[in-house]
Amino acid sequence: NKGILMSYFHLPLIIIALIISNSASADEQAKIQAGKLLDAMQVQKTLDVAIPITLDGLLKQSPKLVPYKGVMLDFLTKHMSYDALKPELITLYSSEFTETELVELSTFYSTPTGKKFIHKQPSLFEQGSQLGAKRVQDNLPELEKMLSEEMARIKLQEEQNK
Repeated sequence: NKGILMSYFHLPLIIIALIISNSASADEQAKIQAGKLLDAMQVQKTLDVAIPITLDGLLKQSPKLVPYKGVMLDFLTKHMSYDALKPELITLYSSEFTETELVELSTFYSTPTGKKFIHKQPSLFEQGSQLGAKRVQDNLPELEKMLSEEMARIKLQEEQNK
C-alpha cells in the first residue's frame, strides 16, 4: 500500500514535469520558426537598407549632424543591425505568434507575393517616411498654433496655482 500511495504523490510531480518539458520544447520550436520567419522576411536586408534611409532622413531634418554621419552610422549599425537585434526579434516573434502561425507566415513570405512585398518594403518604408514628414511639414502652422495654445494654458494654470 505504501508503494501505491507514494505513486499517487509522485504522479502530480511527473505530470508537472511533463507539462514544463513540453512547454519548453514548444517555446524552443517557436523560436526556431521565428528565426526561419525572419530569414524568409529578409529582415537583414531590410535593416541594411532601413538604417541608412533613417539616418538620411534624420540628417535632412538636422543638417548640423551631417559631419557626424559616419559616427552615427557606426552606432546604428552596431545597435540596430540584424545581428544585434536578432535574438530579441526571435523572442518577440515567438512570444506573439504560435509555432503554426510562424510557419504560415514563413510560407507566405516564400510565395511570389510575399517576396514582392519584401522587395518593395524598403521603398514603401522610404516613401512612407517621406509622406509622414511632408504631412507634418504641410500642417506645421496648425501644430505651432496648438503648441502655443497649450503653452498659454499651462502658463495660466501655473499662475493660478501660485
